[in-house]
Amino acid sequence: MPDLQNAEIRWLESGQPYSEKFSDTYYSNQGGLEEGHHVFVRANSLEPRWKQCASGDSTFTIAELGFGSGLNFILCWQLWQQLQPSRARLHYLAFEKFPLKKQDLQQALCQWPQLEEFSRTLLLYYPDHSSGIQRICFNQQLTLDLYFGDVKESLGQRYRNPLNGIDCWFLDGFNPKHNPSMWDHELTQLMFAHSAPSATLSTYSAAGQVRRNLSAAGFSVGKRPGFGSKREMLVARKNETPDLEKLSPIEKEERPAWFRLPTRRNNHRTAIVVGAGLAGCSTAFSLARRGWKVTLIDQGEGIASGASGNKQAVLQCRLAANLSPISRFYLQGFLFSHRQLNQLTQRHPLNWDNCGVLMLAGPLHSKLTRLMEQPGKFYSTRVVSPCDQRQASDLAKVKLSADALWLPHGGWLDPVALCAAYLGEKVGHPIKRLSNTQADSLRQINDGWQVLNKNSTLAEAEVVVLANGIDAASFAQTASLPLIPVRGQVSQIDSNERSKHLEAVVVSDRYICPAVDDSHCIGASYGANETDCEPRLVDDQENLERIRSVFQNPDLLNEEVVKSRAAVRCNTADYIPVVGAMPDEHCFKKEFAGLARNARSPQTQAGTYLPGLFINTGHGSYGLTSCPLSAEFLASLINNENLPLPVNIMESLSPCRFIIRNLKKQKPDGLRKSAIVES
Repeated sequence: MPDLQNAEIRWLESGQPYSEKFSDTYYSNQGGLEEGHHVFVRANSLEPRWKQCASGDSTFTIAELGFGSGLNFILCWQLWQQLQPSRARLHYLAFEKFPLKKQDLQQALCQWPQLEEFSRTLLLYYPDHSSGIQRICFNQQLTLDLYFGDVKESLGQRYRNPLNGIDCWFLDGFNPKHNPSMWDHELTQLMFAHSAPSATLSTYSAAGQVRRNLSAAGFSVGKRPGFGSKREMLVARKNETPDLEKLSPIEKEERPAWFRLPTRRNNHRTAIVVGAGLAGCSTAFSLARRGWKVTLIDQGEGIASGASGNKQAVLQCRLAANLSPISRFYLQGFLFSHRQLNQLTQRHPLNWDNCGVLMLAGPLHSKLTRLMEQPGKFYSTRVVSPCDQRQASDLAKVKLSADALWLPHGGWLDPVALCAAYLGEKVGHPIKRLSNTQADSLRQINDGWQVLNKNSTLAEAEVVVLANGIDAASFAQTASLPLIPVRGQVSQIDSNERSKHLEAVVVSDRYICPAVDDSHCIGASYGANETDCEPRLVDDQENLERIRSVFQNPDLLNEEVVKSRAAVRCNTADYIPVVGAMPDEHCFKKEFAGLARNARSPQTQAGTYLPGLFINTGHGSYGLTSCPLSAEFLASLINNENLPLPVNIMESLSPCRFIIRNLKKQKPDGLRKSAIVES
């Protein structure tokens, strides 16, 4: 469930947090700080290892089983900062089923005032309410992925390839006697499968069963003196040449063959991003902060000149009354965008207003009604909470006409300012921009790709990311993607003394934002398969009519529209963004032709992908929610890092899903099956 069960703790007289569920303390009563250094930092030789990688572009990945108070993470952060490896990156993964509430985490960390700077920053962005992967990018060199939920499920859904293995493991779960699932054989097998060559491991435990499980999984296990009064602890290292015959099925590739991506090393770390809207600028930013040289190509004169160019964009979660990979994607994206905007607004004038969003229920919004009737079932009440008409009106500071769902992490901002912030961040190499430039075609070359305008080469790079909305399907390599143009018109009205009281975004069939510069933005109309961007009077009238229905007082808003803007959004045939590595359609149809005869036929050969070609489009009306996380996912995938999305979400976004579905729907004679089996 996204609504996590937080840890229930009791505070001992010593100031230590004590878990009632597992009958154990979170760290040694002889000193948590010293224990962390001894058992984890020094036992894994982190300082000498980090000094060796300081001059390269490598990423060092640590995985901790049991985040607890976050102390071990902070110790690593402190040491990394002291060593200042200028180009290397530290990626910290922490798995926790029962995360501490923020106030408990704060109380636990108060015991170490010497770590106050790190503790304060962690607490500023620490989420304690929703399951899944919560990524926190502290700076260009440090990323924390919090895996909230069952550790075996989380590791089982972690995408792995030979280049993104985990370099170091901290086993810091509660006592094996009281928490056996955190130390069992199945988990140690998963750990081995996700480890890099020569990965190390340490734990305070010296239990015989733990030692046997690690050894059976393939680790070479040894003992060393424990911390304080504890006589021994365990250390381990991954064998370079494990006996693969002894590995269980859980360690073998179980994803469908068409989702198995080839492993690719990047020698030059150069990329071209086509499109300078939210998808393109966020992708360029995520790559640049990893040290990539990025060229951004856009046909517009300025950034965000298309669908991303409205005066006010709304950050809201695309809600669903069920649990699915896509509903989890939008939840994770919503929370990631909220964190990222709070970080960027400290350095850039985003005009980000975290005022909250009220989503009004009604006859046309049955899923919202179901969510209101089952608070906490699908979303934490700290993320989505029901409120009656009076409560909703109190939050909006104007009288509303219906009950609503309250999203306190939502709000609005200027998307053009956000795109400028992405491109203006002082990270890595400056992003090179080619404006007023039409990218007409792509040509594959030995070291990557050329982007061309007619017969003229605009740029060359190892990697190309197509993030130019509906035009992403204008290339030969992407022409079959079922992208749908959706015309949307936003209307702008002057505010008045009554409407200026509105303090939250209100969403129903239309949305309205609080006033900025003495005006409100109201949007947006929806015209599928329409590409005309001339403003229409009828759309202005419809926008006003529909938004008026959310207020008890129909005269709250002015009647005159002072400005209109129409643009074309990009959607997909299944209303899900398309983000990921681009398959070679011609090869895919040959390789998986058997699915047209039998949708359940076993497929063992991996599909062929176009090396270095990626796509990021189809975000529809939720670009502010989905683009930042999609960009971070793509940059991590391209750079062979740990991904901020589990495999099932990654597969749901993949562009190859359309090829596979079409194959499964066909009989050998080309007729459709009566029953469609989805991938």
